Amino acid sequence: MKAGECMVREFQAIHPDAPVEEVLRRLGVPGAEPIPVCDGNRLIGMVGYKDVAAGVAADVRRAGPVRARDVVAVDVIYCRETTELREATELMRENDVPLVPVLNAEGRIVGILRLAALPGSGGPERAETADPAETNNRGATHLRL
Repeated sequence: MKAGECMVREFQAIHPDAPVEEVLRRLGVPGAEPIPVCDGNRLIGMVGYKDVAAGVAADVRRAGPVRARDVVAVDVIYCRETTELREATELMRENDVPLVPVLNAEGRIVGILRLAALPGSGGPERAETADPAETNNRGATHLRL
């Protein structure tokens, strides 16, 4: 089975120019899943509460509003539609992430794959030997956008 067969095609995303207050509203509660930051269907990165806190703290002296693009994590774990589901599941567990964006052959975001929603997933588990910079040749990767 492929990631494209199990992904959610309707998902919440936020524009890179959205104010950080909108990011916080979209996240809802602390500990919520990260949200993709997209310009159209081009993935810029992912943003979660930790990213907002770190980004706002770093930009305290900055003039002007803080935007999603200022706090987004551009170090993104993702998979392709054609990635084997087993491989995508391993990638999420090894990197302790609850979800990954799914990209098509052109590199555009087309869905979200949530670990907790996969049959028999049991949720994320931290792998002791995970190498977050590892890339494989089968379609799942860790990417700095």
